[in-house]
Amino acid sequence: RWIRASTPADAFVLADPGHAWKPGMGTAVRIGAARDVFLEETKDVAMAMYSREAAHRVAARIEATQGFDEMSTDALRALGAEAGCTVLAVPRVLDLPLLYQAGDTRVYSLAP
Repeated sequence: RWIRASTPADAFVLADPGHAWKPGMGTAVRIGAARDVFLEETKDVAMAMYSREAAHRVAARIEATQGFDEMSTDALRALGAEAGCTVLAVPRVLDLPLLYQAGDTRVYSLAP
């Protein structure tokens, strides 16, 4: 809810690719925040079968997020910058500007 209420409608969110099904993350960003997300494993893979272009884009994003849970702050910042993401939502403590926290989930700024 915070992302929906506190970010521009065109905010692009970097979140754990499995955020929609992992415990503690709440609901899917696309549903709960009405914002686009870099990768949502379950939905994006399902939608990719309808378009060759989408399938290539999803495959590239899956590759880019391999080891997401262990990615360093610098790697997450670089991925966000390359993709054009403006916020990061994860259940981790990182050395980034914290915008909001609810339980274990934290929303960080990826703005340059």
